[in-house]
Amino acid sequence: MRRDVAVYNEATGFSIHSANFCGVSRNYVLQNLYESVRNGIIIPINLVQDSSPHIRVITGSLTLKEEGEWVDRFAWKLRIPCGQLILEGGLDPRGPNADFMKSLEVPAGDYLVELYTLYWGINGFDCLPENLQEPPGAWFRRTRPNQRFPASMKFYLGENADEDPGHEDEWDEFYNSEKYEELEEPDWVDFILRLSPWKAGKEIELPCDQNGWFPNGLNPRKPELCPLGLMFRR
Repeated sequence: MRRDVAVYNEATGFSIHSANFCGVSRNYVLQNLYESVRNGIIIPINLVQDSSPHIRVITGSLTLKEEGEWVDRFAWKLRIPCGQLILEGGLDPRGPNADFMKSLEVPAGDYLVELYTLYWGINGFDCLPENLQEPPGAWFRRTRPNQRFPASMKFYLGENADEDPGHEDEWDEFYNSEKYEELEEPDWVDFILRLSPWKAGKEIELPCDQNGWFPNGLNPRKPELCPLGLMFRR
């Protein structure tokens, strides 16, 4: 499976869980969130702003292109005994709301969930620590010297000329041209969610905070080449 899913969201987080919360109530999960995470019932992820995440769900290996895009990742277990995976905007204490949920059918079972944060996604710019940060325009010119800026990056740099130091005037001129008006705003994939069967006896450290939420920047890395972004496929 390789499917792009848009999740409507008005909170600074989203959650991943089975449709029936492994047989316990939503209220129980909310009152015992850390324990529920530890038991593989839910995975709640922090966002740096209240955006609607675009998530690519896969069950195989990342492609070379996808592998070159991520700047942070974590792994944890998730039980899906009902065969219905839910991607939920926030974690609504009032109960299930179809407007904030997307459901995917998967074989019932226990899974290893790997969540990859992409550089051009919601959390991407905030993943890298200060010693790894580099303006994307400068990063692109340094690592891709013989390539032209893709249209998606042109859109971003047109609005953020200071992200390409030394070339601000060029981007300001481009921003005020008809060429910029012809560009379409990119629709990025924010996260890749990879599912694989959970292997009995596997031991991994629980990476969430004391409240049960998975923070940004758990395992940051800077790719060798400046990421170009993955376009969301509707």
